[in-house]
Parts: sequence; structure tokens; C-alpha cells
Amino acid sequence: MVDFSTISKKIFQVDTRIRGLTFNRFDGGILHFEMRPDVMSINPPGEIGKMDAEVIVPVLNDYFNIHKNYFGDIQYFLAKFEKVSLIYIKHKNIFLIMSVKPKVDVYPITRKVVIVGASEDSLVV
Repeated sequence: MVDFSTISKKIFQVDTRIRGLTFNRFDGGILHFEMRPDVMSINPPGEIGKMDAEVIVPVLNDYFNIHKNYFGDIQYFLAKFEKVSLIYIKHKNIFLIMSVKPKVDVYPITRKVVIVGASEDSLVV
């Protein structure tokens, strides 16, 4: 059984600018959602996460699989908005959607989060 709360705590320790985390199955099912305790959600809780899970995650998964044979595995996909940046990370058999504060260089954060994920052998559902 995957303990997403413990994994979330480890990821939140990577950088204080990480706002929230959503773990999704490739088919779009939400496995776990958690906001940093001291951060308020910009949107109604769960609203964007549900839409991301149902629409974006399956499409991105297919998109990444199409390109994998030519370009290799995807590291992450970034969507920068005015109020937040969303980072989509494909890891083993889940998608992690991480929201971070805007205007942040996401590469160092993403690299550290991928290392946390790689150390979590249990991060397979």
C-alpha cells in the first residue's frame, strides 16, 4: 500500500515553494491530493485537480508515449500561469501534478522531487 501522505511530506520538504500535490493514475483517477498546510488553494479545492485528472493526465500520458520512441522518457511537462506553475511528472505508473509558486525556476525543484520519487520503490499502485 502506497503511503501518499508520507511521500507528500518528503516532497514538501524539498522546497517551501511547492504549494500542492496531486497523484493520479494514468486513466485519470485521483489517488491522493494534498496542499502544503500553510497554503490556501487558489481554486475551489479539488476542482482543477479533478479536471486535470480526467482530461489532462490521460492526454499527456498518450502524448508522452507517442514521443517516447523518438525522444526518450519525458522528464516533466511545465505549464506556467500568472498565479502558479503546474509541473506534470510521469513516474512509473502514476502522474504527479505539482503546483509551485509562480516565477520559480522549476528545474532544481523537479530534479529533487524526481530523486525522492526514485527512492520510493513503493510508489507504484
